[in-house]
Amino acid sequence: MLEGALGPSLTKADGCATCYNSNKADACVACLTSDAPCASCALQLPSGNGRSPDVASCIDCSKRLGPRYAQSCLACAALGSQQPQQVSKCLTCLDRMSKVACDSTGYLSGCWNPATKYSTCATCASSASSYDTCVSCLLAKPLSENCEACTTITDSSKQAQCYKCSAAARHPGSGCTDCLSYLSDAGQAQQCIECLQSPKIGTEGKQWCFGCQNWCKDKQGRTQCEACLGTKHASYTQACACK
Repeated sequence: MLEGALGPSLTKADGCATCYNSNKADACVACLTSDAPCASCALQLPSGNGRSPDVASCIDCSKRLGPRYAQSCLACAALGSQQPQQVSKCLTCLDRMSKVACDSTGYLSGCWNPATKYSTCATCASSASSYDTCVSCLLAKPLSENCEACTTITDSSKQAQCYKCSAAARHPGSGCTDCLSYLSDAGQAQQCIECLQSPKIGTEGKQWCFGCQNWCKDKQGRTQCEACLGTKHASYTQACACK
């Protein structure tokens, strides 16, 4: 293995031990020596517990989905070092997401680019209270930052509320997570969520629903602020923030 890998790159030889311990050793070495995207599968370091990523699954994933998915496949395989049972969930998510993937790299583009949002499926598989709910969120259009962000809410009931908010809001930002994570007052959090779900407020305006909760000290002011979000402005902070 070392003799084969040393030719093209000394660095690639670092993956030989991983290949040797993989149940797809020959395929693993072929990745290293051909400089294929799946070579990165063998170059991942073991975790602190000594377990290595699921190299075989990573190779299969990379070959099946192509170079653009290399980092996403790695993120799934990395779960093998901590939560091996989550790898298949992550890979299933990738297969489903590949049907709605895009090449956009813009902020809040509203769609999924596997080359830039490569941790998305791994997050659903490892951190969501409900894997199915998380994946359903990912498949909805537009893609919302909430799909990953909601998983940071450790309370399962609030996490479910976060996903419910996201489905109703249909907004690419992480507003639902912000409302539920950073507003300790239940009334404010609910008002913030209702703002995100309002059909009277457009995509740009909804980006500032959480802002109204911070800009205004009382409910009346926040209500006026949210009404202001329903109209298009060059600067929402100047037009809608409480004075």
